[in-house]
Amino acid sequence: MITYFFSILNYFNTEHNLHFKIDSSYALIKENAFENLQNTGLSKLRKIKHRYFSDSLRNMYRLCEMYFQQTDTTKIRKKREEFISVKNYNIIFEDMVDKLFSDKLDERKELDDEKISLDDLKYNNDGKIIDHIYEDQSLIDTSNIFYIGDSKYYKSNSETGKISKYKQFTYAKNVIQFNIDFLNEGVVYKENIRYRDEITEGYNITPNFFVYGFIDDINNFDEPKLIPKGDKPIKSFHFKDRLFDRDTLFVHQYQMNFLYILQAYSAFNESRIKEFRKKTKDVFRNQFIDFFNDPDKSEFKIYEKELDEESARKLVSDHFKLLNGNCFYTVDGKLLISLFKDDVEIKSFIAENSFILKGLG
Repeated sequence: MITYFFSILNYFNTEHNLHFKIDSSYALIKENAFENLQNTGLSKLRKIKHRYFSDSLRNMYRLCEMYFQQTDTTKIRKKREEFISVKNYNIIFEDMVDKLFSDKLDERKELDDEKISLDDLKYNNDGKIIDHIYEDQSLIDTSNIFYIGDSKYYKSNSETGKISKYKQFTYAKNVIQFNIDFLNEGVVYKENIRYRDEITEGYNITPNFFVYGFIDDINNFDEPKLIPKGDKPIKSFHFKDRLFDRDTLFVHQYQMNFLYILQAYSAFNESRIKEFRKKTKDVFRNQFIDFFNDPDKSEFKIYEKELDEESARKLVSDHFKLLNGNCFYTVDGKLLISLFKDDVEIKSFIAENSFILKGLG
């Protein structure tokens, strides 16, 4: 019976990379022999049912019996259906998606004798909890920015509601404020994270995404089918013509194969998740870059000019009313100007100061 027990553990160990250490003194049943045991395990187990008297051995027996009840095919048994009952299934779905997208919440650092981490960003001071958050390269330079996501499972043919859309904008504003609070206190959360540029008083673009699950093929567990819902994100703004304003926010929506998410949550090992996560982060970032590189969709063109800090500061100061919310100084020494549609004044400023059209990416 102990051999059966350790053979089952070894099977789980191999299939799911659990890294158990199994006593090598037992001759484990493996491969084809274990497949045969799965099919006939109940009958073999019940032949030795009454040989064990200690509590630990009886517990082993029960665990083996539970396993073989699911695999034994020696006779037709009544199928047993099992259900999980929850008040809010979206909580489970969010956790499934979070396993695929978000960075682990285990990176901590010391800052003014306080420990801070992604936890502080995920769990906001106003009680809101961000579904998904990870750090990746900014859309406009080599600094990093936080990508913020929300997810929900909808019934077929349903779409994102207004509450979900604007909740996402609140998440983004909370993360921005978190980083600005540190800046106002004269400290830095991370050297390569830049939300506000002091020279221009402009704000970096904060990428947001929304994922909802769907099923279009009940047999497809292998393809993520991460498909954008349209090629234009939802936009929220205070001034529609200011790209580098803290209230100008964009959210791209995606649908994703729920069956793939379910399988990934229960069966994927860490290496497969990391591979998926890298590809998906590239999808999210490139979708935003493609959007901003197409002025017909974004309504913006972005121009740049290499300037030292002193020259950039003077140019912005001399034209601050015109450039407020429309400029950002990058970590690689370039002043960016956003042109909304064909704004006559800014277009003239760009021409007079020899700015060149910039493609993101």
